[in-house]
Amino acid sequence: MVTSRKKRVKKRVKRKHATSSLSARDPFISTDTISDMTLDEIAFVFRYAIESGRDSFDSKSFVSQRHGGLPLNRRMIDTMQAIDQATSKSRGKYVLPASTSQIQFDLTAADNHAAPLSPEIGYGDVDALQFCAAMRLFAEWRLLRQVPSGYLAYAKGVNLGHKDICQNVAKIEKAVHEYIQSTDGEIYGVSTPKDVAIECTANPVCASARIMRRSPTLRQLLIHEIKMNTHTTDKLPRLKEDSAAMGLLWVRRQLHYQTSLFNNIICVPKDYPSAVKAVGAAYSEVYNNIHGWTIQKIFYYSFDAAPGAEEIYRHMNPDELTRVKIAAAEGGCGDSVAILGDMRLQKSIESCNDELDCNHSTLEAYLPQLCKHNKFLSTIKDNPLVKLRSHILSECDRLGQNVGGEFDKVTCGIRKIFNSEDRKILNQRRQCAQQDRPALSGELLEQFINKRMTIDARRQITTYLHVAKPLLTDLAGLFAELNMDDPTKV
Repeated sequence: MVTSRKKRVKKRVKRKHATSSLSARDPFISTDTISDMTLDEIAFVFRYAIESGRDSFDSKSFVSQRHGGLPLNRRMIDTMQAIDQATSKSRGKYVLPASTSQIQFDLTAADNHAAPLSPEIGYGDVDALQFCAAMRLFAEWRLLRQVPSGYLAYAKGVNLGHKDICQNVAKIEKAVHEYIQSTDGEIYGVSTPKDVAIECTANPVCASARIMRRSPTLRQLLIHEIKMNTHTTDKLPRLKEDSAAMGLLWVRRQLHYQTSLFNNIICVPKDYPSAVKAVGAAYSEVYNNIHGWTIQKIFYYSFDAAPGAEEIYRHMNPDELTRVKIAAAEGGCGDSVAILGDMRLQKSIESCNDELDCNHSTLEAYLPQLCKHNKFLSTIKDNPLVKLRSHILSECDRLGQNVGGEFDKVTCGIRKIFNSEDRKILNQRRQCAQQDRPALSGELLEQFINKRMTIDARRQITTYLHVAKPLLTDLAGLFAELNMDDPTKV
């Protein structure tokens, strides 16, 4: 009778964490919101996924930082909450996030790191579900912001990449659920994997069972599959198809491909004559030895129809494009040379084009100073940025209440950030008004827009590369260490 009751309880617990919230058909954040995100914000999503579970993580300090050179905005705060809610739903009740150790370097620094993110633990010390959440948002954003309208053939290749990520995130999420289920046995005296962190809390389940389960890191998940003989050990690196390792392998390849693409496209036309060549080189780097002849032909057909780099840059950040067009309509604030931080556009662009070294150790040290965030605010009454400033100031207190006490003071610090810039902004407005320049048009207008959007895109790509490269190094190290880098062609 007691044994039967325990089985029923165990079965009921299993159903609690079988919600595939990260790999569901619809993303856990609306596509409208994702479409509004910038690449800076996607880099922020990866940073949050990597850092938020660390021993030394301080959410208040993290929120107060400038991400991509900008203060945290409402969309980014909402995204943090959405990731937390989606991963919590996937874990199930009374299951804690993975416990990860401290990162030994700054992900916003210019240097690349060959070491693991967590030297204390080793490669792969990243919360598996947090990583899945970041990759799902990345896949959706790429579909929305890397394919300008009218490029149907190119869109087919990006759509295949989106499908690839979603299907393989589903494999990882399923494996996480199975991992968590395997720890249920602790309550009934069955052995639990050694790498499961156990701690007691005040909730009723813990009070009766005296344990608390955790979701796994990527490292724990792959080691668990080896221990459970999911993959025939003597056949490694060949992986079982429906497994976390196989899912992570293909998700990692997609991240590698897009990162290589960004790495290449900012070197057009210096190292690559066109975006088509830059995209093709990124594909060859990652997939040439993995994809068979048929799949390669499909992708190369897609790449041949790729839009130009400047068109991609325009599509990446529609808000910045609007600001640039406003500046152009006002005459570019003087002789088609817009104020960009403390530098002028013409000088910045000439430097970017003439001196850009596509060895990214140089690029990463150079571009952050060269391409500072544009602080230009239009003098027109209906400028959306002016409305945004007013809205943030008036809604600050309410926002703090909605986000939670943890974010209250930090979020409302945005008021101080805006106010500290008021004097500079007003001076810029007076200078623009006094010059009374004619609006730009024709070829000069297109050059003005293309140059401004190029600088903005290069700055954001550099921010992204600071985060993506160390993450890719960490994932590559994990697969090499565990001998799981399956070379099978598809």
